[in-house]
Amino acid sequence: MTQTSGTMLEDLPADLPSADRPPIALPDTSRSELHEVGGLTGVDSSLVAELLPEVESHIRGQRLPIATYRLQFNSSFTFRQATELVDYLDQLGITDLYASPLFQAREGSQSGYDVADYSKLSEELGTREEFDTLATALRQRGLGLILDIVPNHMTTASPRNRWWLDVLENGALSPYASYFDIDWMPLKTDLAH
Repeated sequence: MTQTSGTMLEDLPADLPSADRPPIALPDTSRSELHEVGGLTGVDSSLVAELLPEVESHIRGQRLPIATYRLQFNSSFTFRQATELVDYLDQLGITDLYASPLFQAREGSQSGYDVADYSKLSEELGTREEFDTLATALRQRGLGLILDIVPNHMTTASPRNRWWLDVLENGALSPYASYFDIDWMPLKTDLAH
């Protein structure tokens, strides 16, 4: 196993509570290794040698996901049900819960990728208090929460999407017009506003 400047995962006791898990250790890297890396990729090895210590210092001590478990939230699987799984996920050795989109989606959404309102949590998934309970349960066990946010996935077929409705009503003058990829100067002049 590569020698590192930190604790190796196999050196940890198996019953170590997840909250006590140290951040992952990065291997020490010598300048000679950097030249090999740079030579393989065609990157200027002197630039890599110059930047790597800064990148390593930023990453060291950071909490990085090691084992994720993805949950698909929808009206059939809510914040309450996810909270009930936290102990089990911790026992599995999961370090981070990877959640499907949690923002207000169109009515009846099964995926959450058809977001209608990025300013609030989906009503179908539970209340803010139930989300906070889930987040607290994860934090108490040292687990992280990764949110799947896809800015360009937004439904235009829902009255909940105030941004889109405002653009339809006010066109380029809408305060939300720049949020959408709309060509306000079409090639056909008869389509111009």
